Parts: sequence; structure tokens; C-alpha cells
Amino acid sequence: MAQDHANSNAGGNSGDHRQDDGNHGDHPGHPAHPEHPAHPEHPDTPHGRPVRPPAVHGGDVVPPLQEGGPRLAASVAAMQQWPRFESQQMDGFGEWTGPIQPIQKTSQLDLILDDLVHNRSVYVADGGEVLHYAECGAHHVQHPWAAMITKPDTEFTIRVRYAGGRAVPRAYVDLPAIPPELRAHMWQPDNAICAFNAADDVWLWERDTVADFLRYVSIWLIKWLVFSQTRVWIGAQHVGDPDHHLVLIPASAQCWCGAGIPYGLCHRPRDVAAVASRQMRGGRQAARQGEWRR
Repeated sequence: MAQDHANSNAGGNSGDHRQDDGNHGDHPGHPAHPEHPAHPEHPDTPHGRPVRPPAVHGGDVVPPLQEGGPRLAASVAAMQQWPRFESQQMDGFGEWTGPIQPIQKTSQLDLILDDLVHNRSVYVADGGEVLHYAECGAHHVQHPWAAMITKPDTEFTIRVRYAGGRAVPRAYVDLPAIPPELRAHMWQPDNAICAFNAADDVWLWERDTVADFLRYVSIWLIKWLVFSQTRVWIGAQHVGDPDHHLVLIPASAQCWCGAGIPYGLCHRPRDVAAVASRQMRGGRQAARQGEWRR
């Protein structure tokens, strides 16, 4: 199974680790999803919540769109907090299209980038702006590659689809168009954004909405923007091959593909078969080499 990770290890942040827990001796990890109003000690902060950056993934699977799920209405209501997104309801699913400009205050850029490098929480406002989290107590450093970033305030046109069921929403970058050589951490063949590994449970269909999902899209956009200009992918990543899936993902966890069903009932049998097939081919090759040496 070909996984889309040709560029995922650029910049020295590779690894088969799962999502970092966000605790680096700087501030405690934050709950994944509770809504927070603007901080009372920072009244100018727009409404939003802190979000811990998840490890990204990617692959070659497009989960089926489950039409007319029970959570569609909740997403329609939640997306009213993202007024620049236009909504369309069709054939049992919703589609939203609108702009996200994740970096609007370039004065905070170095702080945000360092937090994302170390998988620390950032503050994502309604509408997708990413801000330095006011309660972050970390010591920040400027990274050498940051000087290569010339367009940090890029605005993206994002299209997202969701049917209200178990499957994770699908988001696409309509503008600017992403060329093939820069399609890192994207699903194939439809080029949807892979904002996280679904097995990490950062987005749960019975709890979360499209608005929650778009906060992770905003974080992915910053990481992709850095990658597009520096060839460095910042933050935690998952290695997307069957060996690592089998080691890291319990059978009862959500499948990595985003279909919203347990890994053991979804891609685990295929991953087991892929590993067994490769091991069998390796055994035959070793046997042939042994015969040739004799």
C-alpha cells in the first residue's frame, strides 16, 4: 500500500512516535476540545480555544461519505461561528467553502512556529486565525529556517465536506493550488488534507463538529506553508506504513483512514496481510540468494 510520505521526513522531525502529549515542562497539556471564550486577562483575544497540534498522517484511502448522519445539524449550527464560510447542503451531506488566513499577526510568528515544532498548544480563533496561547509559559527560540518564510500571512480557500456520520470530514485547499511536489501529508488520490491521525481520537464524531475540525486544518496550513517555503515539516508526524500501524494503533482505536470505525474492523486485516506478504517475499529472496551463494 503506497503511503503519501515521500516528503514527510523533511527537516529532521521524522519518527514513528504518536502524538506528543504536549508536556515539555513549560505548561500543562490542555483538554482536546472544550470551548474557551476570549481570555479575561486578554480581552482583545477573539473567541476560540487552545488546540494541541496533533501528529499528521496521510495515505491512499478515501473513506466513503456516509450520507445524512445524525451530527450534520450540529455542524451546520457550529459553522455559524465561521461566517466567512458559505454553506451548501446537498444529497445528504454539507459542504462549506471559505477563506482561512491562519497567520494574521506576523509579530507572533516565531512564537507560534516554535510552539508547533514542540507540539505545544496554540490558540485557534473562530474563523481559523492561529495565535500564540496567552497561558504558554515556554521559553521560545527562533529557528534558522524561519528566515526563509517570506509569505507567512497567506490566505487559503478551503472546502470541507461532512455528512454527519462517523467518518472524519474531508478538507481541500482550493486556492492556492498545491502542486504535486508539495503534496505532503495529504490523502491520495483526492488530495484531501490529512490534519491528524484519526487513531489519536483528536476528533470524535459524537462530540465534535466541522468547526472543531477546521481548527486542526488551520494548524496544518501553517505547517504546510512552512514546508512549501523551507522543505521542513514541523511538529510530530506518523509514519504511514502497515508495520507502524500494527505496532502503534490498538485494534479498538479508530482506524487511521478516518472512516470512524475500529482499526480491527477496518484496515488492520489489510495491514496484517501486507506485512505478511512482504515478509514472505523477503524470505523467498533470501532463499534464492542462499542458493546462488552455494
